[in-house]
Amino acid sequence: MSPGDLSPEHQPDGELSATKAPRLHGQALSQGSAFFEWTHRRPDETVFVAEVQLTRITLEGVTGVQASVRDITERKVAEAELKRTSEALKEAQQVGQIGSFEYFSATNTLEWSAEQKRIHGLDPEGPSPTFEAVVALVVAQDREPLLAAFNAFMQGVGPGELDYRITRPDGAIRHLVTRAKFKADRKSTRLNSSHT
Repeated sequence: MSPGDLSPEHQPDGELSATKAPRLHGQALSQGSAFFEWTHRRPDETVFVAEVQLTRITLEGVTGVQASVRDITERKVAEAELKRTSEALKEAQQVGQIGSFEYFSATNTLEWSAEQKRIHGLDPEGPSPTFEAVVALVVAQDREPLLAAFNAFMQGVGPGELDYRITRPDGAIRHLVTRAKFKADRKSTRLNSSHT
């Protein structure tokens, strides 16, 4: 029985299974191994996604290929659900004009959502700004009180809601409200916050 007997006519990338299987087999023979995802078909015609590891082996002077196949259907379903949830959250934040970010105290770095960047007048698809760059956007009169409140909150003192103004790169001034809470893990303390 060949891989073609256990595969749909085409793989997800559009290539014929009957063409792709020999090519990957040849790659394993020439390079020693090949690792890839493959869509298989069961006798009942249902399909599942697998990770396949092809390894060149030689036994008693005969060279061949050994295949290890692992069903990853559940992982693929979980990845698709995570992507769907992420897209739904992104859309909800855009409609509600609510951004969110995580602050990693151990490295003093930020991870911003697309809407968080948009609220601050930054490219939604661009990288998250540095902590110093964010502070620089805060209106001068609000900067010192904000930093004092932020530091107090990080030490477990003070409210989890901060009001302040920023000046966006285009010169527009925005009034923001930050509602924050801690989420600790083994690596750092994270500050989850939303802006309106």
